[in-house]
Amino acid sequence: MLYCAWLGRYHAGETPGSHPGENGDARYEELQALVQPRRVAPSNTRVLQAE
Repeated sequence: MLYCAWLGRYHAGETPGSHPGENGDARYEELQALVQPRRVAPSNTRVLQAE
C-alpha cells in the first residue's frame, strides 16, 4: 500500500528523487529488518521452468 501511494505521486510528478526505500530512511530500514527474517524459501520448494 505504501509503495502504491508513492508510485501514484511519482507518476504525477509530486515526488522528487528516487524510490523511498533507497534513501536510507530509518522507517524503511526498520521495516526491512522486521521482514527480512521471514523471507526464507521453504525447504520443499520446486522450480518451474518453461520451454
